[in-house]
Amino acid sequence: MPDNRVLIVGTTPDYIAYIQKNYPRRALFLTDVTKRADAVEETPDKDSEIVCDLFASMQVQTALQDHLDKYHQKLSGVVCYDCEWLALAAKIAKRYELPYPSIEVVKISRNKYLTKIKWLADNVRCPKVSLVQNKSQADKIIQSFGGPVVLKPLTGSGSELTFQCRNNDEISEAFLALKEGLSLRSQLPMYNDKTAEHPSEAELEILAEELITGSEYSADFIIDKEELQIIRIAKKLSDDKLPFGTTFAYLIPGRLPENIDMQVLKEKLLEAAKVLGLDHAICMVDFMLRGDEIIFLELTPRIGGDCIPPLVRQSSGLDTIALALDFGEGKKWKLPGNWVNHVGIRIFAGQNGIFSHINSDELLKDPRVKEVYIKYRSGHEVILPPDDYDSWILGHVIIEPDSSDNDLNQISQIRKKIVVYMEDNR
Repeated sequence: MPDNRVLIVGTTPDYIAYIQKNYPRRALFLTDVTKRADAVEETPDKDSEIVCDLFASMQVQTALQDHLDKYHQKLSGVVCYDCEWLALAAKIAKRYELPYPSIEVVKISRNKYLTKIKWLADNVRCPKVSLVQNKSQADKIIQSFGGPVVLKPLTGSGSELTFQCRNNDEISEAFLALKEGLSLRSQLPMYNDKTAEHPSEAELEILAEELITGSEYSADFIIDKEELQIIRIAKKLSDDKLPFGTTFAYLIPGRLPENIDMQVLKEKLLEAAKVLGLDHAICMVDFMLRGDEIIFLELTPRIGGDCIPPLVRQSSGLDTIALALDFGEGKKWKLPGNWVNHVGIRIFAGQNGIFSHINSDELLKDPRVKEVYIKYRSGHEVILPPDDYDSWILGHVIIEPDSSDNDLNQISQIRKKIVVYMEDNR
């Protein structure tokens, strides 16, 4: 009798360790060799993980089939938690005739320009966009858009290499920083999909996007033909002292203003997803609310990451990592009815250098603090943006605000209690 496994394509060792602990022998992990080499987490049993160069698409598929034959395993579904490996997941799902968004749909949703061109053509509200291929074009963008713009990569994630520009001097500076930053990242899977049939330098182009102001939210949802279920909504908080586009905290449940009707949001989400070709997927979306407008920024066929999964677990008991496994295997799922107000506060390093520790024990003495997660061990090298956008994010603190004060004041109180020690100040 075959050993059924859901294939998890390209995730990180912390996710692997979590799934192995909580859902043992349910998954088969397809892990990039660089991620396993740098991991501090325990390595799964040999029958639960394939470690290889995920850029080498043909070798990956050969290694996968050899593994399935050797251990008498059968794939029951395909799941991907990471944007850079969605295309590979789509390719494998197609080969094994498993439900998953098509390679073409993944390509469109991963590319911020293609996504918005499709949306604009079908009257889905989103920012205006334009490709910027040289400095001469960059200098004309603000005049063309009639106001401030955002310059960003086509396929990046979060705030990485994302710049707000209010005049031509800022445009020129951002354009040069982007060209340099993309050149340095040209071999990373986030910016160069070598698993594609026809890799293109277009992925290293620069996107100019209309600057949208308002309140920012993110959501996870499930689309199944004409049905759409919202899993969770989070309100995102930003800080002008951090790089543009950086979220420092998430509020869950993210309560919408009274003038925004939930049914209208669901209808607009359904339309936005279907325009991209998504009709059976679990997705993450970022959107802005401005007055009664719902303006979509990004939509990707994966669940939200970062501190969102543990934040949702604390707030509602729902495990979105497991939900993705259930959906990938076609199993039934149940969404929670009750949510308790929680906040996920991200921890950032304030300087370059070698990380020592964070005052976790002191933080946990505050009854509002429910979880402190430290991503790195002592000795980790921190490099601040714009040179690196990963190493300075050190973890998160999850709190349950009490009734003594409003959420924003309590978030500020907790942030002041977070102390990051570097080797020269420990």
